Amino acid sequence: MRNVYKEYKLGLISWDKAFCIANNKAALGKGDTDYWADQMNSLGCDAAERIMALLGYTHGEEGIYIKPAKK
Repeated sequence: MRNVYKEYKLGLISWDKAFCIANNKAALGKGDTDYWADQMNSLGCDAAERIMALLGYTHGEEGIYIKPAKK
């Protein structure tokens, strides 16, 4: 089965193209809906991590986001 998350991470397709493909496959019920939902979840987590980085947060060893204090 196609792995759109992997294609996105390799730079073969854009994030929004990957999400649209996964969303459409899940919505149409073609194939394994849970698989496509997992693909969308992975893409959503990636987007959330990028947003947190843009807001200045860092990801600690324990998985906790920390925003360094301003000097």
